[in-house]
Amino acid sequence: MPTIRMKRKKKLRERIRGIPIAPNLVTTASLFCGFYSIMLSIHGQFLKAAWFIMGAVLFDMFDGLVARLTRSQSQFGREYDSLSDLLSFGAAPAILMYLWALQPLDRLGWSAAFLFTACAALRLARFNIISSATDTQKGDYVGLASTSAGATVAAIVLFFYEFDLAPGTYPYSFLFTFYILSLLMVSPLKYRSHKDLNLRSRKPFAIMFLAILIFTLIVTHPEMIFFVGFIVYALSGPAEWVLNRVRKVPAEEPALQESPTGPGEGNP
Repeated sequence: MPTIRMKRKKKLRERIRGIPIAPNLVTTASLFCGFYSIMLSIHGQFLKAAWFIMGAVLFDMFDGLVARLTRSQSQFGREYDSLSDLLSFGAAPAILMYLWALQPLDRLGWSAAFLFTACAALRLARFNIISSATDTQKGDYVGLASTSAGATVAAIVLFFYEFDLAPGTYPYSFLFTFYILSLLMVSPLKYRSHKDLNLRSRKPFAIMFLAILIFTLIVTHPEMIFFVGFIVYALSGPAEWVLNRVRKVPAEEPALQESPTGPGEGNP
């Protein structure tokens, strides 16, 4: 028994002895953006709060890249990243949306904000279990990523500020959007992760032109591009599921048409 305990303590010390600095500093920057976004929302500076959530998205994209480039991926970094995501893309967007648009709805508003945060936590916990079981983070996501859900909330706020729209006019629309995003996070729908995109390989000239065009649009109209881009991505999961279901129907129709008895006449 003492030997087993000593081995367990030794393994624990080995796990926490060396903590990669570079990727976790980037994760800390994402965590700070989420925390500061909450502070700005509390003080009514909703536009800045939305931009800091977008900043958290940027840092969240880079921490995994830095970890892969420096070959410093670790279990500690994965767990730290999840805790950071819960604050930056769960709590921060929920508080932002509640104080900005849902506060007049009272219980309906804060309960929707809590549901969004809880679903983000469930989504992250499920992701950690799946990634630990498969020992990889490649492939499609199961459910809408909390990063994308939080960025969608921030993009909506940016879009309304850009076009001087009053959020108080559409409180129930935001409530409905919150519920949809919450359900998408915990849904079994597949979302493309695009982690297998190889930027080193040669691409057609049209792809380069398209990339420059998108970059130009982001620079000139970032609020519009963020709004459209994140909304389209959030809807891509249900849309792809519907398309896959529709494609299976034609394969079953010929069998029904060739049946001599016709549908409903002896067919199981």
